Amino acid sequence: MYAPGVRWTAARHKIPLLAVMHNNRGYHQEVMHVQRMSNFRNRVVNTGKDMGPVGTGIHNPDIDYRKLAESMGWWAKGPIKNPSELGPALKEAVAMAHVREARLLAVPWLRRPGQRRRFEAFSDFVRTTGGAMPPYQKAILSDEDLADIYAYLQSVPKARDPKTIPLLNP
Repeated sequence: MYAPGVRWTAARHKIPLLAVMHNNRGYHQEVMHVQRMSNFRNRVVNTGKDMGPVGTGIHNPDIDYRKLAESMGWWAKGPIKNPSELGPALKEAVAMAHVREARLLAVPWLRRPGQRRRFEAFSDFVRTTGGAMPPYQKAILSDEDLADIYAYLQSVPKARDPKTIPLLNP
């Protein structure tokens, strides 16, 4: 949502682009920075229940990014709410690479089933760490948001072995 004009430009000039929109319903980098600084300074961050929300939330109404992209001439699919549907949707979008048009997959934050034990360890670390990162209490970072962060981190592909990267091994 930050710059919808970019989508219009891609459609206008028929730039072949594939965008995967991770819709977290806000500018969470800003929110997390405010929370981190509040924790670092031993201050209570505004939780949004007493004085107003911290940062910028984009919800109520939620934005339908598929419709927004289609309104500018993009091929779009979504929202994809089931993790098992993401792979086939990506294959469909990539298969259209020969078509000179922009493509968008709208993906709200997805949780992957069956990783409870590892999530509990992650949650314990975030809630009780005494290291360089301050602990985040539930009043600052809800269990639902923490689960979304964990699911996102689990979705990030593992780094390649540096020995397999030609540029690093002349």
